[in-house]
Amino acid sequence: MYPARYDSSAAATNSAGLAAPLVPRSNGATSPTRYAASADDHRPAAHAVAHAPLDHPGAVASLLKGLREVGADEQVAALASRAAAHVSLDHPYDVAFLLEGLREVGAVEQVAALVACDPAAHVSLDNPGAVAPLLYELRRAEADEQVAALASRAAAHGYTLSRAMAE
Repeated sequence: MYPARYDSSAAATNSAGLAAPLVPRSNGATSPTRYAASADDHRPAAHAVAHAPLDHPGAVASLLKGLREVGADEQVAALASRAAAHVSLDHPYDVAFLLEGLREVGAVEQVAALVACDPAAHVSLDNPGAVAPLLYELRRAEADEQVAALASRAAAHGYTLSRAMAE
């Protein structure tokens, strides 16, 4: 039997209602940990999806891939929809990474929704190296008008694109 200072019967719960086991402190007191959930408990994933900031599309793509890996399909669908509608379109590399992530998790409708937000008109052209990956992902999404618009903007900005990327 565990000493009283490890007694889990008095475990606290966190804001998501999950039991938080007690862990010993150096002075012998206990404090709850952040989460104690089983592998098939997707409540933490649901919380992450509901509260994940959308200002870094690359991070959103990473979260999508991670959720898919743990089988949190409902959370993948929810985050994909939320991201496609509200994600920041500032950085072309991050938008490209998100398009790739959406495609990899099978979020075809969300790819179309993100393309409909006109990333070609909104992304920054400050980093020429970041434009090529977005052109590539737009081509993979068969968003020909977006490819043409972004290639035209980039050319007007003085960037030289390879023929393969511009077509």
